[in-house]
Amino acid sequence: MSFFDDASLVFLPSGQAGKDGKAYSMKPTDGSGDFTFSRGSNLTATRIDSNGLIAKGRENLFLNSATPATQSINITNGGVYVFSFLGTGSVVASGGASFTLNGTGEFDRVENYFVSSSTSVTLTISGTITEPQLELGLAATEYILSGASTGLAGILEDSPRFDYSGGASCPSLLLEPSRTNVIGYSEYLDGWIKNNSPIVTQNYGISPEGVQNSTRFETTSGRLVYDVTTINADETFTIYMRGSGTLRIQIGNDNFYQSVTSDWVRYEFTTTQAVSTNTNVQIRGNGSAVDVELYGAQYERNDYATSYIPNHSGGSVTRDADVNTLLNQSGIIGQTAGTILFDAYFDEADKVNFSISDSSVSNFISIETTSSNEVTAKVEQGGSTQATITTTTSFFAEGDRLKCAIAYDDRDMAFYINGTQVNTAAPNLIPACDDVRFGNYDGSIKAKQRVNRVVLFTTRISNGNLATLTS
Repeated sequence: MSFFDDASLVFLPSGQAGKDGKAYSMKPTDGSGDFTFSRGSNLTATRIDSNGLIAKGRENLFLNSATPATQSINITNGGVYVFSFLGTGSVVASGGASFTLNGTGEFDRVENYFVSSSTSVTLTISGTITEPQLELGLAATEYILSGASTGLAGILEDSPRFDYSGGASCPSLLLEPSRTNVIGYSEYLDGWIKNNSPIVTQNYGISPEGVQNSTRFETTSGRLVYDVTTINADETFTIYMRGSGTLRIQIGNDNFYQSVTSDWVRYEFTTTQAVSTNTNVQIRGNGSAVDVELYGAQYERNDYATSYIPNHSGGSVTRDADVNTLLNQSGIIGQTAGTILFDAYFDEADKVNFSISDSSVSNFISIETTSSNEVTAKVEQGGSTQATITTTTSFFAEGDRLKCAIAYDDRDMAFYINGTQVNTAAPNLIPACDDVRFGNYDGSIKAKQRVNRVVLFTTRISNGNLATLTS
């Protein structure tokens, strides 16, 4: 059996086919199988690219950069920005920043970062400069051409994130719920409170982003301190670190002791208690010499971490949820009989992961996980459960890859995972569905997912083919 030929829909993130607002399917090729993708109106999302580096959304705030001219630019008071250009001229900043940056050559990019002190900066140009760029962050990134409006590049507002986490050779589609990083200056750690005189060097080394914006932290008993206002149980602090020594990470009254290696690692610390005072995150020495680089601090009010959310100001910043849906396409979804393959990393328990429906909570077929790490296939019609097949308790560990397939028709349903039949059932009725949703029945994402494949058939394929499809 040729699964590709017989399938009605084939979605493979390994093809990396997507643009702002759209995630393309390989089949059908007429566009009817393409997913609408949305995440919101900012550039706070990141992913891991094929080189293992953090990729961000980027914006050049300097307008008409091909024909540079003196201009005033609106910025955020207290934001961290970097200005860069090529050439032999000079640029004087005034207003929200005060510096003079002199060019050193036609092919030499010079740069200067600053923390803004007002809501606009004027950049006055003298002599010859090319490729001017004003962007959020501490270190200049690859030049982005701008026109009458700002130039954008990287992970845009509504672009799908094809992610290579864990060194994968082929990407998966990264889908996450909305989250907020409540730590300001997530990369500008020199802007945190410093106690007991640690030595802090900003823009010391090459970070997991691939640019020179890590923070060096040298101490025996000094500390970096950031107040997150409140601390509750089951909240998560993450940070990338490399170097030598053992750090004491203190979150409220919780203490974690972490030895650091020479490789960049994103360390995760989850709180165990709520506190009304001492609501600080502290990175501190433990009485012996510590020499580490730090990057990408994040505090989320949830018990597990999501991808890094850059924050270049003193307040919090929110990444909106990834929503990936295919609506009103009954022709490629089995109405009375069909097969669904959902191949993904199951990163969190107790969430709906994939469903086809009629846009209601009364008629759907879903693959979902339970709080005890089981996986359930469910058929619901008219608000009544027609069939449920559930794996044994603790069937998977969070982060496992599961290739799940449901084949169904009237009074005949089978559920397979990773080549093995979980069980069969006999649904009385099959709902007529025209929507495909990654996540909950309303399209919302309740937990982190990394999707490898989705394949639909308008027929119920055989159990033998189900075993092959999921192996």
